[in-house]
Parts: sequence; structure tokens; C-alpha cells
Amino acid sequence: MKSVFKVSVVFLIFIVTGCAYSPGKFSMEPFPIVGVYEEPKIDVISQVKGDIIEPYQNICRFNVNRRKGFVWGGNSISSGGLLSNDIVISAGHNFYSPWYNTARSFYIECGVGSKPEQPPTYKAINKITTNQIKVSPKYSWSPFSEDISFIKICDPKNKIPNKSPFRLITKPELSSITKGIEVYVSGYPADKPFTGSKLIHFKTIINDINNNVIHYSLAKTYRGMSGGPVWIEKNNERIVIGAHVKLGGAYLITSEMLDEFDKWVVQLSEPNVCH
Repeated sequence: MKSVFKVSVVFLIFIVTGCAYSPGKFSMEPFPIVGVYEEPKIDVISQVKGDIIEPYQNICRFNVNRRKGFVWGGNSISSGGLLSNDIVISAGHNFYSPWYNTARSFYIECGVGSKPEQPPTYKAINKITTNQIKVSPKYSWSPFSEDISFIKICDPKNKIPNKSPFRLITKPELSSITKGIEVYVSGYPADKPFTGSKLIHFKTIINDINNNVIHYSLAKTYRGMSGGPVWIEKNNERIVIGAHVKLGGAYLITSEMLDEFDKWVVQLSEPNVCH
């Protein structure tokens, strides 16, 4: 009996402290913003104000419709980064878990929340189809092992940006990701005061890397920005090294994950990926 109670308590704590957030209703209202763009500062979470500039036009928020778990809502706010080839990088737990399988559909908006009536640089409603989402076979809900997903956008009606300010890290570059380097993070937190409608960004320092999980010096982050891209700047490039997955942490892309990604990109030419 005690063991059952302990498992139940652990389960409830995990649900409450999860990084994705289910507010019940997607916050669509724009928030009036006054101000000009400022570069992100070390360990300071701030809102992206003013006109959308690179790379923030490719930071996206999802409203994901999922099969309901025991106490987990069917809709959730989360984040991602739009890459080239109509592919978005996000967190695996935004779209998949052993409890409710894959998401059924999602609404995506990119580059919104910086000023009044900010039009999105891209938006679409997607129904999930076979092979549209790539999650590593090693992914499990806890402890966020290989918690990265790639999503193919299937939307023939809207024009998707074909050139992204982001690119994925390569295998040879993985060894350069070490403790002490600066990283950038951006997304749409659903916790107050952001409520999923405000695009935020910050710069921080890798405090530790343990089992491919990056721990930031800035430990206080907000639920809902799960899946927000984490990148470095090098030689005027923005290189995505992983996705934000939990409070003060991100999952680092691995060599095996890059191999799986390359195979999946080839599969995207199959007719059953996008209707």
C-alpha cells in the first residue's frame, strides 16, 4: 500500500512540475508592447520587443492537441524553432509520451508576440500524419532522455520560409559544446506573466553537461517554453545545439540523433507523410 501511495505522489509531482504547460485554452490575444529591440543579456529573461528580427521570426509556439491523460489537459502551449525544409525542432514530450501516444494535431505560429497586432511570419494548422514527427527510439518521458523532436510542416496553402537563420549542429562540432560557453534560448512561456503570448529570450552559460542534458547558469525558466531552440553563435552563424526541456536545462543533440534525422529527411519524400 505504501509503495502504491509513493508511486502516486511521484506521478502527481511529475505532472505538476512538467515543462510543457496545459492552460486549457490557447492564449490568442496580442499584448501591447512599447519599446525597441534589445540584445539578450546574460541570465536575464526579457521580452523580445519591437520589430521581429533574425532569428526571432523563426521562433514558434505550438498549441498541441493530444489525447488526454489521467489529469493532463488535451491542449498545451509549447515552443520550437523553424528550420529550413519546413522542419521544426522542439521537445519530444510536447508531442509524444507513453500515456497518450503522438499528438493528433497542432496549430503553429512563428514570430509573434513582440508588439501590438504583430502578424506571424508563419502560421498553420497541421493534422498529424505518419512519419510527420521524428522522436528518437531512445526517448522516454523521464528523465528526458533524448527529449528532442523534429516535425515536418505539411501546409500547401501557406508559404513556409525556405531559408532559416538557424542550422543544426554537425557531428564534428559536437565536441566544442562544453561547460562555460554562451548559449541563447528563446520561446513562448505559458506561465504568468507571459501566458504563452509573449516571445522571450535570454543568453546564459552552460553550467554543466550530464548525460547530454545541458544545465544553464540561469536556472529559473518557465513552463511552456519546452522545445524552444538553444543555439550558439559562431562565425556569424546561429547553430542549434538542442532544445529546452526543463527548468534551467536543455537536451543536447547527439551524433546518433543526427544520423536518425538524416534518414528521416529521406523518408519525408514518401507520399504518406503529408496529404
